[in-house]
Amino acid sequence: MVNWKEISHFHPSPQRWRLNPSYLPLQLLAWFASRSEAPAWQALQKSSLRMILESSPKGFTPDWIIFEAGKGFLPDKDGPDKADGGYNAIRVYLWAGTLAPDAPGRQQLLDQLAPMADYVARHGYPPERIDSRTGQGNKAGPPGFSAALLPFLQASNARQPLQEQQQRLEAQPPRPDAYYEQALTLFALGWMQGRYRYDRDGSLLLPSASRGKGRCD
Repeated sequence: MVNWKEISHFHPSPQRWRLNPSYLPLQLLAWFASRSEAPAWQALQKSSLRMILESSPKGFTPDWIIFEAGKGFLPDKDGPDKADGGYNAIRVYLWAGTLAPDAPGRQQLLDQLAPMADYVARHGYPPERIDSRTGQGNKAGPPGFSAALLPFLQASNARQPLQEQQQRLEAQPPRPDAYYEQALTLFALGWMQGRYRYDRDGSLLLPSASRGKGRCD
């Protein structure tokens, strides 16, 4: 049965669509685009990069955004989260940090999202929620947020914030029953420890016992 209430949430009017940037890791879209002849995947890869860049004008990604015909991608200021970035958006920084060095759009993302690294440097922690339109954050985010930012801070060459967040995570590891924080930490520390990497085309690269890296397609 069609859930029209759910559909209306994501498509509130004929010219407006509600989207979640954290649902679209560019690595995965690159993988599909490199293995399909369908032009839709290439288009989705490019539009997803554009979505993050346009909806983060102050350098902070919101949990939810609106695409409006004729206006482009905008923070969802009228939604329940009021354009805030929090438990969804934290993954955008994680995905950006784990992109291959030569991945299309990587440097654009790091440059656009640099204010988050600056925020962490000033406050000593990532915010639990932040107004993507003003950069005004609230209280400290949980330890899993610090974990999620480690690859991003390293990719951004933000050495002092990186060291501080590593120390914060060691002092306050996620609770054993905090599933979401544990998942963020698993992705982040796995990447920091070199247990996996992504190639330019989104392929997963794993360490090989015999030499360098093994490609996992």
